[in-house]
Amino acid sequence: MTNLKTLIIKNGCFSESPKHLPKSLRVLEWWKYPSENFPSDFQPEMLCILKLPNYVYPSPKLDSLSKKLVSLKVLTFDESDYLKEIPDLSSLQTLQELSFRWCTSLTTIDSSVGFLPKLTRLNANHCDKLRNFPPVIQLPSLEHLNLFGCTSLEYFPEIEGEMKNVTRLHLLCTGIKDLPFSFRNLSGLWNLCLSGHEMCKLPSVIGMMPQLLYCYIEGRGNKGRISRKVEEGFQGILTHSLPSQNLGSLHLINSNLSDEFFQLALAWFPNVKWLDLRGNNFTVLPECIQQFHFLEKLIVDDCLYLREIRGLPLNLKKFSAVNCKSLSPRAKSLLANQVLLLFN
Repeated sequence: MTNLKTLIIKNGCFSESPKHLPKSLRVLEWWKYPSENFPSDFQPEMLCILKLPNYVYPSPKLDSLSKKLVSLKVLTFDESDYLKEIPDLSSLQTLQELSFRWCTSLTTIDSSVGFLPKLTRLNANHCDKLRNFPPVIQLPSLEHLNLFGCTSLEYFPEIEGEMKNVTRLHLLCTGIKDLPFSFRNLSGLWNLCLSGHEMCKLPSVIGMMPQLLYCYIEGRGNKGRISRKVEEGFQGILTHSLPSQNLGSLHLINSNLSDEFFQLALAWFPNVKWLDLRGNNFTVLPECIQQFHFLEKLIVDDCLYLREIRGLPLNLKKFSAVNCKSLSPRAKSLLANQVLLLFN
């Protein structure tokens, strides 16, 4: 089949690998490809898409093949339970998309993956054993990075050079503890979400993101113990940066916030419009909160230690304090009056 351009095999069962593959192939998608190697005479210079889902070997043997993949744009190993590592891909200089989502045994990604100049999409969704991510990345074309569910990944890589095309980054359900100073090289980032992590403090680098409009950080709480770690993160922001004028929506949920939070937040996020502080440990909404002149939505649900409400912003349109069990009678009265004000 010398003119065959597309070969897709799903739900097949083969005991041996193919003896020959035509060099005319542009697309090769083979679920449970039955070998670690490709035919020795395979000449894939025209191959653009190579998908090997459910790959049944610990590491793809691309050494002899990769230098011939001069046109490859898409490489996929999705849902490969036995795959343990992504090997050296430095010769794949045309690669645009790399995906190995739901590879539950994957532990290591070769550092070469961090230096693919054309790469626009990198998907490691739900690789829950992944620990060794490239320590440094320089991916000027990258637009989408998916690390959702990488619960064993503790460190975000250093970013070498500007990466302005990443606009959204959702580091949900990871083990990442902090963000490096070079994170600010994501100069186009406007939407940042982190949750399910073990962060020691609020990453001070978020105050250095000029385009950041939306920031969502959900911790795991402190099981009743008040901590200063998040406030220490704010101190780091104030030490290294100027006040953020653009951030409009800030969500810090179950993040161990104490009473010191509000003065620090006021100094750094004066123009915030939406403040979601559910599940934190502060005991008072202080008078200074009235200085958030643009604040329209304030949520303090499940703040079990909140006792007093000493002030509320004048332009507030939505205020919620559900399950704040320690509120004083005076605070409850103020809360009731505020609700009447908001709905009249």
